[in-house]
Amino acid sequence: MIGPTGLGYGSWRGLSTNSSTLYFADGADLYTLNTSTGAATLVGPFGSSAEMGVLLTEDGTLWGGDETNYTVDTINPTTGAATVGPAPSSSFSGFFYGLAPYPVPAPEAGTLGLLGLSITALALLRRRLT
Repeated sequence: MIGPTGLGYGSWRGLSTNSSTLYFADGADLYTLNTSTGAATLVGPFGSSAEMGVLLTEDGTLWGGDETNYTVDTINPTTGAATVGPAPSSSFSGFFYGLAPYPVPAPEAGTLGLLGLSITALALLRRRLT
């Protein structure tokens, strides 16, 4: 544990990925989190009754899975204002558990080798334990 954020709990919470800034969605508000102390700093409200379940930064754009409107919104990282985006599909009515860029970039060659080694190590460990 680094330290307290100083926040209560909103109805939805989500952390960002893929950015040097750690963004935190708490209810209808966007915060940044200090990675040394854990302290939260309010950026601003999402607006339009939006509450983000997940956040992702890709190519300089902050995206959010909007749990109120069931859309993938763009978020202004300076003000927190969300621009309602498209729904993932016409029949989507669930929850966002994660976002990933599309198309998904190909992994680096070394990453695939490490993945193979990890899978092999887990298989060997499982054999030892059984």
